Amino acid sequence: MRKTILIVLGLHLVAVLLGTSCKKKSTGVETDAYVSYNWPVSNPDDQGFDANLLADALEEAGERTFLVSLLVVRHGYLVVEEYFTGWDPDDAYSIRSITKSLISASVGIALHQGFIDSLDQRLLDFFPEYNTPSLDPRKRQITIRHLLTMRAGFDRDENVDPQFTNSANWIRDTIQLPLINDPGETFTYSTMAVHLLSGVITKAAGMSTLDFMEANLCEPLGISIRLWDRDPQGYYFGGGSMYMTSRDMARFGYLYIENGLVDGQPIIPEEWIDSSFQNSTGEYRQWGVLEELGYGYLWWLGKIQNHPVQFASGYAGQYIVLIPDVDVVIVTTAIFPFNDEMADAQSESIFELIADHILPSIRDTS
Repeated sequence: MRKTILIVLGLHLVAVLLGTSCKKKSTGVETDAYVSYNWPVSNPDDQGFDANLLADALEEAGERTFLVSLLVVRHGYLVVEEYFTGWDPDDAYSIRSITKSLISASVGIALHQGFIDSLDQRLLDFFPEYNTPSLDPRKRQITIRHLLTMRAGFDRDENVDPQFTNSANWIRDTIQLPLINDPGETFTYSTMAVHLLSGVITKAAGMSTLDFMEANLCEPLGISIRLWDRDPQGYYFGGGSMYMTSRDMARFGYLYIENGLVDGQPIIPEEWIDSSFQNSTGEYRQWGVLEELGYGYLWWLGKIQNHPVQFASGYAGQYIVLIPDVDVVIVTTAIFPFNDEMADAQSESIFELIADHILPSIRDTS
């Protein structure tokens, strides 16, 4: 049973952890002074939606029993905020691999601020202690750009993750993973490769990745990272395990719609956003209703019904979807199912909801 808390059809925010029904109040941050961006609210008609079609879209969303939250922002206004259980609206949710897109933003900021010399700087410049004589010489060629574009040469996640269950040093053990391709040769999705970027930011900036994000993203945006796991050496996990509210996820996405500006002040360089949305895979694919699927700097790219989209993606339906030509940000969170097949089905279903119901409800495309 859904419960309305806003005139724009809002419900209480949910935090579902690993598919359980337990709230998580613990934090990985030393302060309890959390904030969550207070979106200006508008009704759908005023922001160019057909209210009846949008109401039908929300009914359709309610049929997807795996959904936890659905937010739609247009022209800077929150027009839909739906949660599908009765949790406290300030509870945060595990955004899984959406974390990677925040790492991407942080790399761009670190580059702009001079902490990183260039994207062609070598990984081992930051970790010389692991540049041993026995190291595969190809690993000395791995650059920040390779890590950002999933082209470092490491194996895919499902073949690597079990090795880190009992690892005492994730950075060292990732660097020591065997390469299945030469650096720069092939796109292969690697979560642990992105964790290396968290280490790079920490080493380059002389502060934790969390502290860097709080100073350069969270405070300017008025958002909070509520929890973020760390590895045994204390590096925040670049590949996932971050918790945010759905409203704050939308605020981060809207920063990209606004070309990196907040109230006219640059937070992320516009040229970084442009570069982040260039396909680096060398090919395009189709996945469900998504056409021209590609990958930039830790952001996925594609088209839905000829609308270019960029999206930050987390396992099983955690999404920040940007549709710039209609000035829309869509956020979803979803429960974590029991297997990858169900997770893929949930993810595809969310894009079908966007393609078949949310996009058609936009009557004014200006």
